Amino acid sequence: MDRARLKILVGKVQRRLSATARRGRAARAQRSETYLEAEPWTIDTLELGEAGLAIAGWALPPAENPDAARFLCNGRRFAHQTYPIDRADLGAFFPQRRGAERSGFFCSDPAPGVEGSAEPGVHLRFAFDGQRLRFPFQHDWFYPDARRYPELPDADRMIRVMGAASTTQFVLGGYTDFSKFQRLLPAIGAGEVSQRKRVLDWGVGCGRVARYFGAVPGVELFGVDVDADNVDWCSRNLPGQYRKIPLRPPAPLDAASFDLIYGISVLTHLREPDQHAWLAELDRLAAPNAIVLLSFHGTTAANYAGMPVAALGAYLDALERDGFMMTNINKQIEEFIDERGYYLNVAHSSDYVRRVWGEYFEVIDTVPGMVATHDLAVLRKR
Repeated sequence: MDRARLKILVGKVQRRLSATARRGRAARAQRSETYLEAEPWTIDTLELGEAGLAIAGWALPPAENPDAARFLCNGRRFAHQTYPIDRADLGAFFPQRRGAERSGFFCSDPAPGVEGSAEPGVHLRFAFDGQRLRFPFQHDWFYPDARRYPELPDADRMIRVMGAASTTQFVLGGYTDFSKFQRLLPAIGAGEVSQRKRVLDWGVGCGRVARYFGAVPGVELFGVDVDADNVDWCSRNLPGQYRKIPLRPPAPLDAASFDLIYGISVLTHLREPDQHAWLAELDRLAAPNAIVLLSFHGTTAANYAGMPVAALGAYLDALERDGFMMTNINKQIEEFIDERGYYLNVAHSSDYVRRVWGEYFEVIDTVPGMVATHDLAVLRKR
């Protein structure tokens, strides 16, 4: 979810919270935080060409010594690194995070070592001693060799799936999600992606991630979505099989047929009864020992919403208390689906995910900030 829509979501939630709830956590939230639970960093611009590689954006700094942080490309430090750069706007955006006002960066390298690298593209990492990470690649970014993959969708389709019409961000975000999932499977003892013979992209959109899974040798990719127009585009332009599915189960797919299922920003938009229906359907579709990866708006999304400290405390209190929060209608794809008001913005706590989603799958982990500002539920078919 882009920041503009997230701010709207937060505003609506704040109006629903009572003054008592705001006060309830305000004192606790006003303490000086050294590090947030998860701190994904942002690449605003990326240029890769004959002049080399240049990236710019922001990354929340080490608490004690910001100069000690390092930016790496394919495991090697950039030739030129300017960090930290003063960013007063980020200090205001992250009032709960000490040092946020010094988060800007610019890095460049005339010879980033892309050609001949073991990485099929660019692997970018922000690192410092004491960084809070569940997995070493948790907040990394990946950018592919564009010559290896199919053509990109038009701007309108990009806006529909990610809220912006940026080719760089579409490619960067999609390839990053694919690359993280590719590394996550062996990290949890689930083997390589290539061993997951049938893969389902649930909520495929215009193939932001599917284009990369569909290129893995030996993988049979299926993509499904409620947006028939995007499904048609994927069928015409990407490897794999694509189908429109109804807003509610069942899907026109065989039971126990997928070894890996992933859904990025799908359960972030469904009412609770529809959530339960689709979790049961995913359980039906999953093969024995299948891995299911589902993103959700949790603590990371709240911390990255730009709320004042007291309002953030109230929001987190409500999320912790209720577990599931339905906030407002999302009209981003409304004209392309069969029911107005079906698509929402919702949030989940990790405790709720473990407790409720755990009724359908074994919950291996919930990883904060694994999918940009989304948290990730790592599930296995029982």
